[in-house]
Amino acid sequence: MAPLGLAVDTQHGPVHGFTDTHPLQLTSPALAQPPLQPGNRTPVLKWLAIPYAHADRFKRPVAPTSWSDPKPCLEFGSVHLPPPPPHFGLADPLARCSTQFPQPPSNTELLCVLLQLTLERRQH
Repeated sequence: MAPLGLAVDTQHGPVHGFTDTHPLQLTSPALAQPPLQPGNRTPVLKWLAIPYAHADRFKRPVAPTSWSDPKPCLEFGSVHLPPPPPHFGLADPLARCSTQFPQPPSNTELLCVLLQLTLERRQH
């Protein structure tokens, strides 16, 4: 696991990020097993999946519940796919909910809105 050296206090609680020197990819190199050797790209600072809102279904988003323990923000948050277009080649529109399409994660994950933050590391 990458060292948790990038601590930042947010208004909801502390978060830890990491420095990344690898090309952009779909998974976070911070949690790679075995750990990756340093890459050859310009270092960027990353905090992934920082909670910044909470919303009940059909309600306006509100601030998330605050936390006091540092939250490791080392991997991307959930990706929620939009529903397939109507009549996506299926005779029965209700069949669109079949298992051929990815199902959303648990209800808890659907209610949290996450922020992925990447900053270029500047040398002084």
